[in-house]
Amino acid sequence: MLNAFALTIIFVVVTVVAAFVRGRRKDKCLKDFSGSLLTLQDTADKLIWGRLREENTGIELVYRTPHKDNQGHDETSYILYKQEYPTLKALIRSRE
Repeated sequence: MLNAFALTIIFVVVTVVAAFVRGRRKDKCLKDFSGSLLTLQDTADKLIWGRLREENTGIELVYRTPHKDNQGHDETSYILYKQEYPTLKALIRSRE
C-alpha cells in the first residue's frame, strides 16, 4: 500500500515539474534577438519597432517612448502572441 502511495506522489511531482519546464521553454531563434532593437513587418505591411522581450507565450516590442494610438490611448509596447506568428512577414534587427 505504501509503495502505491509513493509512486503516485512521485508521478504527480514529475508531471508538475515537466509542465513547468514546458511552459518556460522559449523559441531558440527569438532568444538571439532578445533585447535587440527590431522592426516587425506583418503580412498587412504594418511596421512596428521597439526592443524585443521574448516570453514563452509570444513576443513584446517595447517602444523607446510612449505614443498615442488612433483612439488617444498611450501605448508603451506591442504584443504578438505565438498564434499570430504566421502573420509575420519580417523581423529586422537594427544596429544600436
